Amino acid sequence: VFVWGSVTKVVTGASILRLVADGHLALDDAAAPYVDRFLARLGVAWTLGDLWGARNVSSTSIRDLLGMTSSVPDFDTANPCFPQPCKLTDPMRQLLYSTKQPYGPLDLLSLPWVNASWRPPCKAFSPALEPFCYSSTGFMLLGMVLGVFQNATSIAAVDQGVYLPPSIKSRAGFVSNGKPPASYTRVHGIDRTSYDAPPGQ
Repeated sequence: VFVWGSVTKVVTGASILRLVADGHLALDDAAAPYVDRFLARLGVAWTLGDLWGARNVSSTSIRDLLGMTSSVPDFDTANPCFPQPCKLTDPMRQLLYSTKQPYGPLDLLSLPWVNASWRPPCKAFSPALEPFCYSSTGFMLLGMVLGVFQNATSIAAVDQGVYLPPSIKSRAGFVSNGKPPASYTRVHGIDRTSYDAPPGQ
């Protein structure tokens, strides 16, 4: 199993639920105190309250991040545009493919559309659905929560698979060094956009 991109959300979510089941944290705990503790271990001088406002983050729970019902802004700007025809913009991929540099969690939190960009309350796509705000940033924060319980002192030290059953962990490949998928498998990328693919391909 190659754990890359949003596939890590499955592992992160399962690991958080394992901590909940073991009584280490509760779904309705505020996420910010855990994340701030991890940021402090990294030597970061700011908190989530500094980033998005203390009132906003104090009301954001572990459950909100897991269920994507928080207003945490998404660093990933690959959002579909509706109704068609419309012009799709994707500043994140434009940045990634122009700089050709890896962006770590702290870099992503510093992006202009993430830093100080708290979103309005989530909306439901239809009356039959719960309000929903897709956010990869929320799961990145949950990864930092995992780092607290692992006593990790760096982002690289966080083991995404530590709470997985051994039978699954032994077959899972995690990437934390910034190398592309092609360094590990025949898969050469997870995105095909105008920023990284020639026209017509």
